[in-house]
Parts: sequence; C-alpha cells; structure tokens
Amino acid sequence: MDSKFKQRLKRLHDSRLRAAAANERAEDQGVFTAETEKVGSPEGPASASLKAKADQGWQTLGAEVVQNERGQFLLLARHYGDASRHGHHHLGACRGADHSQLRRLMNRRAFECLVAEDMVFLDIETNGLGRDAGTYAFCIGVGLWVEGGLLVEQYVMGSLDEEVPMLAALGDRLDKARGLCTFNGKKFDVDRLEARYKHHAMASPFGHLHHVDLLPLSRKHLKGHVRYGLQALEERILGVRRIDDVPGQRIPPLWKRYLAGGQARLLDGVLEHNRIDIVSMPVLLAVLLETTPDLSMPDSSAPAATGAPEPRTQMPALKAPTRESSEPLNIGARLTRSYTLRERSTGLPKSKAELRTSAGPRLDDFKTIGERLRALRETADALIERDQSAQALALLFEMVALSPGNPYPLEQLARYYRAQGNRAFAEYFEARLKACAPY
Repeated sequence: MDSKFKQRLKRLHDSRLRAAAANERAEDQGVFTAETEKVGSPEGPASASLKAKADQGWQTLGAEVVQNERGQFLLLARHYGDASRHGHHHLGACRGADHSQLRRLMNRRAFECLVAEDMVFLDIETNGLGRDAGTYAFCIGVGLWVEGGLLVEQYVMGSLDEEVPMLAALGDRLDKARGLCTFNGKKFDVDRLEARYKHHAMASPFGHLHHVDLLPLSRKHLKGHVRYGLQALEERILGVRRIDDVPGQRIPPLWKRYLAGGQARLLDGVLEHNRIDIVSMPVLLAVLLETTPDLSMPDSSAPAATGAPEPRTQMPALKAPTRESSEPLNIGARLTRSYTLRERSTGLPKSKAELRTSAGPRLDDFKTIGERLRALRETADALIERDQSAQALALLFEMVALSPGNPYPLEQLARYYRAQGNRAFAEYFEARLKACAPY
C-alpha cells in the first residue's frame, strides 16, 4: 500500500477519534451536537431553533415557530375586522361586494359561482426582482375572509432550510380555496412559486384555482391613469397613502443583510409592506366589481329606420338596435373608450364660469367616485345648457359606468335619443330609468 495513502487513512482515523472524544465530553456537560442529539432532550433541535429565533428577535414581531411534516417555518398572523377602514373603504363593505360579477369581470362562466369566502389573496416578497432560477420567496402573504374580518397570514423563512415546509404550508392553505387573487401574480408571484415547487419536486397547489389578476383588470377597467402600480392605484382609487413604506427594490438587500446575521427587525418594514399589499387587494377587487357594470343591449345588423342623422359626438357613432335582434352590443367597451376620449378633449369645462378657459375634469384629479361624479354632472349640465348635448354624451356614459343606479345620466340620455328620433335607444334608457331606485 502506498505510504501517502496510509498517512491519509491515519489522519482520517485520528480525526474521527478526536470527534468521538469531543462528543463524549459534550454529553458529560449536558450539551448535544448534531450527531449525538437525543429525541425529547430539553436541548433538542426544536428548543434550540426556538432559542435561535428568539435571539434574532422574531418573537418581538409576533412570529411563532410552526412545525409540519416537512420541517418548520415562521408564521405571523393579523386580523383586520370588518369595521376596519382601508383608505376610503370599510373592509366589511368590500367583503359584501357582489362577487357573482366576477363572471362578467373575467368574461368566464367558471367564476360565477365564487363567493368572497372562496378567495385567497396572495403576495410574495423575494430575494431578487428577476425571474431567474435563483429567485425564491422568503415571505408569502396570504389573506382570506374569516368570521368578523380579513385574516392575513405570513409564512416566513427564518433560514434557508425552511423553504420546503413554508411551501408545504401554503399548499395546505390553497387546497381549501377555490379562487386566487393577486396583483401581477400571473407573471411574477405564481410564476416564481411554481418554479420553486418544481425545484423541490413538490406538487403545485395552483392548478384547481380560478385566478383573478388585478393588474390587467385595472388597466382594462380603470382608464385614465398614467401608472398602474399597486401603490399608485391605492392613492388614486382607494385613498391609501403609505407612510415610511419599504420600496420594493430595497427588499432583497434587507433580506441579504438578515441572512448575513442581522436581526429580525430588519424585515419588520418588509412584512408591513406585504401586509398592506394583501389588504389592498380585496378592496381593489370590490372597486372593480362595483364600478364596471354590464351595459349590454340588443344590436342589429341594420340600423333602425328613424331618418334622423347620426349625432356628432366625441364617441364612435352608436348603431341603433331593433327589437328583433338578439346580438348584444357591448356599450361597456365604448364607455372605457370615453375615458380616453374625454382626456384628449380640450372643451369640457368644470363649471359654467369656466366654460371658455377650463379643460375639464381629469379622471386622476379626484380620489373618490363621488367627486368624479359631481364634476362630470357639473360639466354635463353646462354643456346641455349651451345646447351641446352631443358633446356631453361621453360624460353621461361615463357617469352610467361609474354609478349605474344614478337617474341623472339615464334621464339625459333618454331625452337626447328621444329628441334625435332614436326610439330604440330612448326606450332602453327610459326602461333603465324606471328600474333604478330614486336618489
């Protein structure tokens, strides 16, 4: 046998003897290493992990160590009551929004059967902003409606070896849900989590869920905004202004500092950022459900024989329907275009006194729907008084979109089309006017 090989074997044997002796000394002193750990020992892995988490300050943040069949992770939970306000909205009112309108919002029949309690709201915080294989979530925020309000749970990795049990816990939670709501989740949150489930050879929990992504829906139905980030929509639509919020680009560096030996308080702002993201989602969903009504009406391949000329409006000319037709004409699509058309207009004043100088109310100028409706009505009144009803059509249609039960725009539209000799349109808006509750 080669002499060098013999020397290597001797060194290996000596090192093992030294390790065994060290373990014996540790046992005599009541300390257990990884190799000599005893099940049920007061200084076993669970208590050691708890002590480590306490030393890092997780308990001061309200976190608890949760054990499942795949290991352990950190759980933080916070309950927001139905009476809690988020910007201009009470959470209880958002919970009571008509979720059956999801079918119309998503244009898919499968969403019709969902109720508020079926939905889970999901948002993640990651170690990077890219989509490469090394990007993983260290915090998974989940919101769900429970008795009395909204429960926000946050599954957090206290160390890198806690990702698998954290993902397993998320899977258990999603197995009980039917619907999933995210903000840009189709391109980021769910995409990243799917990759991590695949990386760990775990079954994906997303396959059975009906996914509602609020970002594309906001771009489609909340026209007139320059930015469609969640925080921008919070300020413009929900009336939420964050204070001392941690910007998204700072989250990965904070996580790296924590991994390098930092305290849990480094992530306190990150966790609060995640919680606000979660709470904003059901509120934004309720706004979308209530402010994008279905305004479909019969269509016809041939216009009605009224003989009246088509009105000159800022909207595309509408074809008059006939009673025999069964094809739907989606006025809702025209309503969304009216936002953009009104933004481009330079002749829509705010009040009678500003008819010659004002460029009209911008959709972004008002934080609440009520403020926008008041400005739109004031402008429409001024135009109608100047016999410019055709120019007011875009504003009236927008009012119908924002407040479908408001009799004012319905009455004005019925009068306009009656004066134009467009009987079918006039009767349609008159019928809606009779059906709406008086203000």
